[in-house]
Amino acid sequence: MLDATEQAVLQAATGRRITGRREAVRAIAQLGGFPGNPAAGEPGVKTLWLGLQQLEAMVSGWKLAQQVR
Repeated sequence: MLDATEQAVLQAATGRRITGRREAVRAIAQLGGFPGNPAAGEPGVKTLWLGLQQLEAMVSGWKLAQQVR
């Protein structure tokens, strides 16, 4: 679902270890503003979309920073 760079950036950004799809979806939702408490239920499409946009921006920044070195 995620490549190695995306997974590393997602783990660093959220402080969560990503071991499966459910953890990845929850971490992406967290980037989109999902609270993650039991009362919140499951993340929606808009929250996941916002999280994916945030992740994409962070991965782009990480790749640019690697080129500068």
